[in-house]
Amino acid sequence: MRKLILVWAFILGCALALRVSPTPAQSTCLTTTDSLLNTGAGTATATLNLPFSSNGSVTVCKPGTVNFSGGYCFNVSDQMWQIPTDCFALTSTGTGSITVAYGSNGTANGTATMSVSATGVTKCPGACGYPNITYGVPLGFNSLAQPPQFPFQLSSTSNFNIDVSYALTGTITGENHDILYDQWIGYPGQNQAVEVAIFSFQDFINPINTNGTGSCTGYIGTFTQTITINGTPTPEAFLEYDTYIPSTPPCGSASAPYGGGYGPYGQTVWFLWPGTAPNVSAGYSTAEIAYDVMPFEMEALHREQVDFGASTINAVGPWAAAGSQVGSEFGQTTAPNFSLSISKMKIQTCTAELVAPPKAGVLLSEKQ
Repeated sequence: MRKLILVWAFILGCALALRVSPTPAQSTCLTTTDSLLNTGAGTATATLNLPFSSNGSVTVCKPGTVNFSGGYCFNVSDQMWQIPTDCFALTSTGTGSITVAYGSNGTANGTATMSVSATGVTKCPGACGYPNITYGVPLGFNSLAQPPQFPFQLSSTSNFNIDVSYALTGTITGENHDILYDQWIGYPGQNQAVEVAIFSFQDFINPINTNGTGSCTGYIGTFTQTITINGTPTPEAFLEYDTYIPSTPPCGSASAPYGGGYGPYGQTVWFLWPGTAPNVSAGYSTAEIAYDVMPFEMEALHREQVDFGASTINAVGPWAAAGSQVGSEFGQTTAPNFSLSISKMKIQTCTAELVAPPKAGVLLSEKQ
């Protein structure tokens, strides 16, 4: 009898525990469907010829929705990616080209490529351009024909994962080169953006200061996150910089800050791969790099609160992520000659949702 009582007491205790346990959370995740760059249909290869003409862009559409002769999708809602030449500082000197492509002249083959080959170019003090692949709505782009949707509120998102396989080849040392995962946060409907610049490779002649003494950035400290490198999770202590310090010419101002951000609270928060130094390569020029972007974006938002005041920044919200770009900046050379090939661009956003609790007074083990 005593044994039977103990068994029933155990069963009753488990049942009561089920009643009062905290409501569990489940994540709803949205993932790009063209992560391997093999299901879309791109417009023709885009080329920017030097001397400087005008930037071009390849638009990648859902299959059957591309106008090859016109170079666009039939509907904006069919745009899966955009791949711009994004040359922003080259002068009218030099000859050569910047070419970007999805697959083979628009036919998917599992790659997106950005190539630069030029001579006689006037050196840019920092970066001349940033040919890249873009998803979302940053900087006026509009590519949302896959499940992840931008902008999304930072406060309602648990994870923003990105997984990219790339290979940077050619002359990539002794100049300014990088692999930049460029993220953008702001608040919808306002002319405002903060650039969250995350580097997985850099080789700079004059790198952003590594000791807090540079002229246009403020060294914040190390920011350690777990990065998956070729399948192996590894803690990396990124070097964090904030362009708010200082915000006076020639480094910019509150209305025109140094870096890529813009608007009244615009700036750039840099996360450089550990080990950066003048003419020293740091990070991986060829690799598969994956991580959660959310901690970086939340840290950038925290820098906004520190720089401009938490009450000011919180009042202009809700702050949101606008999109993601991956590419290679180049500069400090008269003859850029390199190619970036991307074979995977996986973006996943997750939102935590509460699971409805069981009905009051009904044990999960009871039959209905």
